[in-house]
Amino acid sequence: MTINFDTPANGKLSREDVAALKQQFRAARAEHGFVATDTDFFAPAVHEWMDAIENGGTLTTDAAARIFAGTRVTLSMRDAMLVAVLSDADEAGTMEIAGNPHDSKSVGLVFDALNKVFRDPSALPDTTKCGNALDAIADLLDNATEACDTAHLHAVTAYIKWWLGDIDAAGKAAARALETDNGCNLAQIIMTAHEFDVTPAWRTTMGV
Repeated sequence: MTINFDTPANGKLSREDVAALKQQFRAARAEHGFVATDTDFFAPAVHEWMDAIENGGTLTTDAAARIFAGTRVTLSMRDAMLVAVLSDADEAGTMEIAGNPHDSKSVGLVFDALNKVFRDPSALPDTTKCGNALDAIADLLDNATEACDTAHLHAVTAYIKWWLGDIDAAGKAAARALETDNGCNLAQIIMTAHEFDVTPAWRTTMGV
């Protein structure tokens, strides 16, 4: 069974759009369970995200709405977006993180991706993928409304910029995330790295 959601047509999101979709998402989770609902809810956004980071381009209003509404309920899509950039996870693996984040495989993928960049000097950033991701996120933020939860997109931006070696820009993005949500753990990781001048493993090895 596929769970259908009423998402807004192309155009700028409104406060009402995000609120209505978040309500649909919560109701579907209560009726159908987290895994089935989250998988169906995030699948279109994951597909668009994977295409955007590989080939460039921006996300549709449908995908944007799913990300903004969904992030107010669960952070699995945020983690999936970041892992897709930091690692070689394919669409199936990324979808597993978004739809079934508590599965042991998903937990392992997230943990490995987030920690590898700190510890493994052979883990080098794909600059094209990172650039495409930053462009897509910037477009999402440009179209955000006051109802949107933007902290986590700023945090993803911070993590990617930190991995690219742009430590100062990463710190600024992390600060922006924490201004919006001071409990954003992902942003706190990068803010700590910025404050203590912790750099990605590849940069330390190269003496940059």
